[in-house]
Amino acid sequence: MFDHYDFSVSTIMVELESIMQQKGPSYPYMFNDLTDRLKMDKCTVSNMVQVFIDHRPTLKCYPGVHPMLGRLRKKFKLGLLTDGRLAVQQRKIRALGLETEFDEILCSDMMGLEKPANELFEWFEGKFEIAGQSMMYVGDNPRKDFFGANLRDWTTVGVVPGENQIFDCEPPFKSCFETSSIVDLEKMLISDNPF
Repeated sequence: MFDHYDFSVSTIMVELESIMQQKGPSYPYMFNDLTDRLKMDKCTVSNMVQVFIDHRPTLKCYPGVHPMLGRLRKKFKLGLLTDGRLAVQQRKIRALGLETEFDEILCSDMMGLEKPANELFEWFEGKFEIAGQSMMYVGDNPRKDFFGANLRDWTTVGVVPGENQIFDCEPPFKSCFETSSIVDLEKMLISDNPF
């Protein structure tokens, strides 16, 4: 696909990483910016997007996540809300072995929406038949994850590793609570005074 260009796949990866660091991993015009930087023709964008969509990822959850989810599911209803193209997200969920860990899974693309659309949060309230502070939303991206849940008065917990550790934001984009590790969530939920 890139044979007629004078750069390597590693050059492409370095440039993509740079764009992601500047604009975040959910930035929707990543490939457009890449073609601009590398002076590639625009038809290459659709080829790159197709490669991305068709890619079969090799992913693993952080250590301890699967056992934690199993224990939490015995006490709580668990839902997974994810953004992005449906086929891509479904492959990620399968690769991570998460398809059986949740009571409900919603890819926003199934509703033609993106986080933080209110309808996505309403959908979970309807499925679980609870609302407000009885609902908890755990996420890692302040740009998209907490706004919708905060507006519905859900308790929000931010897992802040990596790039989002330095992202400073104001309510309602900020989570109510933060943790540096997803597996600490279980301790927060079962302690006498978790928050």
